[in-house]
Amino acid sequence: MTSNGSTVHGNSTQRILIQTSCYCVIDGVTSTIRKLEAHLLSSNPDTQICILTTKSGDLSNLDNYLNLVPSHLHLTVHPRRTVIFVDALKLPVMDIYSYRLGLRLSPSSLQSIKAFNPTVIHSTVPDLLNLDLLSHSRHTQTPYVSTFHSDYILYMDYYEAKWIKIVLENYMRHTYSFTPELYVPTKYYKRLLSSPDYNLGGVTVIKDWPRPVDTYKFNPKHRSQHWRSSMGFKASDIVVCYCGRLVVEKNPDKYIKVMKALEKKGYGDKVKGIVIGDGPLLEVMRSSFDSNYVKCTGWLEPPELAVAYASSDLFLFPSGCETFGNVTLEACASGLPVIVEAGCSEHLVEDNGYAIEDQDDYYKRTVELIEDEGLRRRMAENSIILSKRFDLEIVCDKMAKIYEEAKPPKNDAPDNKFNFPWGRVEHPWVLIGIEVVFWILVTSCVQLTKLYEWSKRTPVINVAAAAAGNLLAIVLLGIGKLVPKAQAGGGKMSDRLGGMLALAILFPLSCKEVQRKVN
Repeated sequence: MTSNGSTVHGNSTQRILIQTSCYCVIDGVTSTIRKLEAHLLSSNPDTQICILTTKSGDLSNLDNYLNLVPSHLHLTVHPRRTVIFVDALKLPVMDIYSYRLGLRLSPSSLQSIKAFNPTVIHSTVPDLLNLDLLSHSRHTQTPYVSTFHSDYILYMDYYEAKWIKIVLENYMRHTYSFTPELYVPTKYYKRLLSSPDYNLGGVTVIKDWPRPVDTYKFNPKHRSQHWRSSMGFKASDIVVCYCGRLVVEKNPDKYIKVMKALEKKGYGDKVKGIVIGDGPLLEVMRSSFDSNYVKCTGWLEPPELAVAYASSDLFLFPSGCETFGNVTLEACASGLPVIVEAGCSEHLVEDNGYAIEDQDDYYKRTVELIEDEGLRRRMAENSIILSKRFDLEIVCDKMAKIYEEAKPPKNDAPDNKFNFPWGRVEHPWVLIGIEVVFWILVTSCVQLTKLYEWSKRTPVINVAAAAAGNLLAIVLLGIGKLVPKAQAGGGKMSDRLGGMLALAILFPLSCKEVQRKVN
């Protein structure tokens, strides 16, 4: 029973608020949310869903992806699903995908949330917006659930931004210290987030919630020789599939290396490749091969994606930063042996493929499966068996049970050695200061990129004046956006004043720590 008198499970009214930064960018995170959302709406006629997100990505994806709206309703939007858009910060590194970071809850957004009157709040990303939600949930005593989907700290290793890791580590510990329970997708991440590098186990209770797969949609029955022929694949060809974003952290270079080695060793006549996905490295992938050897399809809609999986013969996905591996699970459900990175993807390997530790083994294991048809078939059957443990209904029903048992955020974060040391409230002043600086830095990067392009065709004096004006505007706008919201979290003024003093030593300490790690 929640503070508003509604239960969250069974036949009673469910009003579930799901917060995610980029709902209209179709990736592993939003695919998981949409599967959960569709299941909850279809399994209980009293369920209402509210999505809290930014205007990122293609807004046409709001309702037309994964068949959220049943066809028999003859509607363009689901009658029991609403969306609230919030202010966002543009991320220059991820701009190719239109990724945005949620900032603050505006008064109008907060009023919309109050009107929806959620019985449970589900946060899927620890962005700046999440702290406002935590504060609202704590004050209204609304049950709160957090799920872990992306390892932002690990991403910094791939984008030459290791200097920011210590700030992110402290920020995540602070955020999750107010969260009753944090649900992670695998045992590997449960161990990792409890390790000294993260220490989240010191501030919250970490439990597991895996990811679902629709074993009806992703199924070997969708294998199609007609589709293979349309791609230029013969019936006898062994097709090696890669599916995922073509970005540096997914290690597509390792797929390229394996496929080039196969071609060099004379396997080109019996082996073909298919790369499903898009990203900044798409042209690198295309230029690495003859199009008759490796086909790059870009993103595929779910019906054709299922056919592409099932019409392949093995799945080679060397990504080292998967928090679960949705695409690997979809490949398993489609009846493919899998060759994946050990650690982050090993939970999906049980005599149905290989979890690779030595990088040279990617090639060796691929050749092994190419040469041994009996082994390939046996591992394909085992992949199907494994995928059934993650069936959509089983996994989503588990989350419905988690909603039922959810608790409100902690009234006061625990004071221990792992926790953020500058305030026992959601938004201590030190964090407001860091947010202002972060906002200014990121926005400056975006503006400087635009200014650089403009400077190529503009007199120097105009460029200098524009740069100075932009910088002043950014600083003032950043302070105006973030600082006035500081009081939303409540709490003692001593906490906030202590935070202001800590801000003065935060960045020197961060630089010192980064220098120590680098050395």
